[in-house]
Amino acid sequence: LCLYQRYPYLAIMVLGVAAFFLRQPKLMRALAVLGVLLFLVDGGIAFYHAGVEAGWFPGLSGCSNKAGQGQTLEEMRRAIMEAPLVTCDQAMIHVLGLSMAAWNAIGAWTLAIASGFLLIKINKRGG
Repeated sequence: LCLYQRYPYLAIMVLGVAAFFLRQPKLMRALAVLGVLLFLVDGGIAFYHAGVEAGWFPGLSGCSNKAGQGQTLEEMRRAIMEAPLVTCDQAMIHVLGLSMAAWNAIGAWTLAIASGFLLIKINKRGG
């Protein structure tokens, strides 16, 4: 899930570079709208990840620690060897009581709102 949160940011950077070089107002507005949508998507992924860490949502099967009781020693050894190095259902760090995924959700949604307002302001000016 940590990696999935990075993909929208990569796409936003590509859109920003494309907008910088293309310099066509209609295309730049379309790219800006896509950027806002990508910030919203990233915030959703981050919120889901924070919810997995908090136990609100089930995690993806490949990144959650779901060791069962009653396993044989060999089954536990195999589960340990096949487990990802970092699980998605445990926050690595909390800052002011929130995990990094939660902070990413707040940041992405804040950027979506700010970008949306800026886009509206530019459209009203006709620029």
